Amino acid sequence: QLSGYTAAMVYTAPIDGTVQIAAEAPITAEGYNGLRIAVYKSSDQTGAIIPVWPVGDRWQYLGNGEGAPGTEGNEYEFEPYELSIQEGEKLYFVMDPDGNDQDDIIRWSPTVAYLNDTYDEANDPALAMPEKSVMADVFPFETTEQNNFTHGNGWRLDAARGDEYIPMNYIGWNGDWNLGRYYEYDGEIPDKDDYTVWWDRGVITGSDSTFSWTCDAMYMTPAENGNDVAFTYQAPRDGVLSLNFGDAGFSQDTAGNVIGLAVYKNDVKIWPAEGSFLASSDTADLGQEAALDLEPVETAVRAGDLLHIRATRVAATGGECRLKVMPEAEYTSLEYDVSLDKEAQLSAVSEYSFVGQFSGTQGQDNWYYLYAGIGENDAQARTDICDGLSFLGIALDHEKNSAVRGVEACISTPDSRVKVMVVPTNEELVIARDTLALSGK
Repeated sequence: QLSGYTAAMVYTAPIDGTVQIAAEAPITAEGYNGLRIAVYKSSDQTGAIIPVWPVGDRWQYLGNGEGAPGTEGNEYEFEPYELSIQEGEKLYFVMDPDGNDQDDIIRWSPTVAYLNDTYDEANDPALAMPEKSVMADVFPFETTEQNNFTHGNGWRLDAARGDEYIPMNYIGWNGDWNLGRYYEYDGEIPDKDDYTVWWDRGVITGSDSTFSWTCDAMYMTPAENGNDVAFTYQAPRDGVLSLNFGDAGFSQDTAGNVIGLAVYKNDVKIWPAEGSFLASSDTADLGQEAALDLEPVETAVRAGDLLHIRATRVAATGGECRLKVMPEAEYTSLEYDVSLDKEAQLSAVSEYSFVGQFSGTQGQDNWYYLYAGIGENDAQARTDICDGLSFLGIALDHEKNSAVRGVEACISTPDSRVKVMVVPTNEELVIARDTLALSGK
């Protein structure tokens, strides 16, 4: 009996070998809207826990309607499944209530039998190409505890503050029961009515417009003052990964709102090349969703790397404003290719040593120096310096930069995480003050 909670039976392999997973009897299920089951396997080689059954699907659904698999007269026959496993690795027989807190009941007696004592890497599904991980397939999470990489098939919902990513809390559904809300809160969430959300902390919402316990839209609403929100994916394997934004769109009911979108690998921004993608809409489109054409982001990853699809509030004029992203992560190769690792390339630029490489020559070893009035007056020098520092979150407004000479001005873009200023020196004031101090008058 699940009663709204996910449960699992765990088997630990005593030796290496090939095993057959089966069931003692047909599986039966009953409940409010059915439930779903899956088998996960841990891997000592990758450190990941990934789904291995049903093959080609995220879940096997049971009891979700009259005559459905698992119901009386149509009990589910678990077909035996073989895989290789190493000593100490685990199999997780997972049972999930599929988004409801009713008393779902399942009768499942899995068996594990060794066929031989030979581990065959080619028959270990945990080492095969991972299946595409679609955030909407595992959402909505029904409790705060479910907001983790294992339950989310690699995905998690985060509040983002600077370089810190904090798993969001679950606040529940709104009064219509078709919009789940998530946000970060310190400590236990106070008891509030269905409509209360701390919008000033940044919110992610998931929509079930068909009332079928499925997710057909996910919305990011970052708040001002650096209260960003993010979809975070944890890479289970080394390889090359394609991150897709899915059916993306932007909507607002008051003109002038802007949300910036960027992708970070661990703590380094890898997309776009400069600044953020700025999502906005025309006045004529107020109240309607404007489609966004976003190309997939490809990068090489190591197992355990974190990829953050992060939204930032760039301009706020009031009213409702939200960015729809339906994230997907899909491996295109299991071979790590450093030429496709933008984090490694950008980090390499930042690892130069001033002491070991100072030459006094502009540009040598990627070092630039501001002598006298260069930073104040040379727009090209400022461009050369700042364009190489995008990994720090610096995004230069080239139009402003080109127009500034000898005056105080901000030359970074509105969504730049680091403000870049031109501040003229005032030698005359310094000389006058030093003269006054020396004269003793």
